[in-house]
Amino acid sequence: MIIINLLPVQKRASLKTTVVSMAIKTFVIAVGIFVVCIAGILFLNENMLQRKISDTQELIQETTNATVVDRGGTVVESTQKINQQLKVIKTIEDAYNPLSPVVYNLLTRIPEGITLDSFLVDAKLQTVNFIGIANTRDSLIALRTEVEKIPYFTEWTSPVSNLTQRENIEFDFSATLSDDYLSLLSDENKNSN
Repeated sequence: MIIINLLPVQKRASLKTTVVSMAIKTFVIAVGIFVVCIAGILFLNENMLQRKISDTQELIQETTNATVVDRGGTVVESTQKINQQLKVIKTIEDAYNPLSPVVYNLLTRIPEGITLDSFLVDAKLQTVNFIGIANTRDSLIALRTEVEKIPYFTEWTSPVSNLTQRENIEFDFSATLSDDYLSLLSDENKNSN
C-alpha cells in the first residue's frame, strides 16, 4: 500500500495538535457537565435531607411534649380508644369458628358450570346455606352429590323448584352442620382458651 501525504510536516504536526486539543477539550467539557449534574443531584439530596431532618425534629418535639394531642384528645384518651378496639378484636377472636376445612372441602368439590354466590353459615341454627347459579340441571345435581360427600354436613334441604328448570338455575339449598364438626369446633374452642 502506498500512502501519499501531500501535507508538509509542520502542517501535519499542527493538525495532530489540533485533533488532540479538540479531544481534550471535549473530554474536559464532558467532565464539567458530569460534575455539574452530580453537584445538582447532591444539592437536591441535601435539601431533601434537611427537610427530613427538620420534619423528624418537629416530630420528636411533638412526642416529647407532655400534652400531646391526637385528634382532639390526650395520650391517655388515645390509649383508651386503642384498648377499646383491642377488646372488640378479642370478642371477634372469641367468636371465631374454624371454617377452613369446610370451605376447602367445598371449593375443591364445586363442579364446572356452577357459580356459588354465597356460602352462609348460621352458628346459632347450626346450618349452612348455599346460593348460586347452575348452568345446567346436571351441574346442580353434580354439585349436590359432591357436597353431600363432605362429612361436615347432614340433613340436606333443597326446594323442588331447583330441579324444574333445565338451564340457568338459581339454586338455594341448606344443610345442618354435623355433630362431628360441632365437636371439632368445641374442641378447638377449648384448646384456644
